[in-house]
Amino acid sequence: MADRTRNEIDFVVGENTRVMRATVDAMLAIEGELGKSLMRVVQEFTQVDYGMRTLTSVIFHGLKGGENKVSPKEVAEDILAIGTDQAAYFAMKFLNVAMNGQTLGKPEEAAASL
Repeated sequence: MADRTRNEIDFVVGENTRVMRATVDAMLAIEGELGKSLMRVVQEFTQVDYGMRTLTSVIFHGLKGGENKVSPKEVAEDILAIGTDQAAYFAMKFLNVAMNGQTLGKPEEAAASL
């Protein structure tokens, strides 16, 4: 289960729940892999102008930040299993934490912010 005081969120696929964590390494990896800033990635999500590569990258690196051993192909299969709309929800939630640090602080404040 995610610890919101550690910038974590749950990524749920069926009955399987894994933790995504917003880390510096995850954010740098997303930017490096996609060749664009996190701000640009956030903009693409808010304008519903993202592709499978972007969706997979954000979720994959978020899961790696949460110390999950997954491959990009496994993440893409999870995205197909839950649908791109639901996967985008998790990706945007992760990016919100990464950009705003909303889960830092007291647990009760973190819970209220999500």
